[in-house]
Amino acid sequence: MYFIWPGHHTIKGQINSMKFESYHISEPIKKNLAGLGFRRPTDIQYKAIPSIMKGEDVMAIAQTGTGKTAAFAIPIIDRIHRNKKSKRSRDRKSTRLNSSHKGISYA
Repeated sequence: MYFIWPGHHTIKGQINSMKFESYHISEPIKKNLAGLGFRRPTDIQYKAIPSIMKGEDVMAIAQTGTGKTAAFAIPIIDRIHRNKKSKRSRDRKSTRLNSSHKGISYA
């Protein structure tokens, strides 16, 4: 489990120069974040999102309004989006296989 609290893993003078567009999240999510005006992650997001995307357990403590919910929601929504996209791709392939097996072709 990875713990994050105010001041944790912060190097004195370190500046968060990361942008949401640098994260390995799906393009539609990046576009939606940009459309909502979110350019850079907050400190808690900057520290938590990479670990959450790796599937690590994270416990974060921060003040209200610092972006904790988004820190957890962005990777979860990204995972759902990728799984949904992957499932659609598998369904299309199996439909094509079944259709061609039955002698039916779809354009």
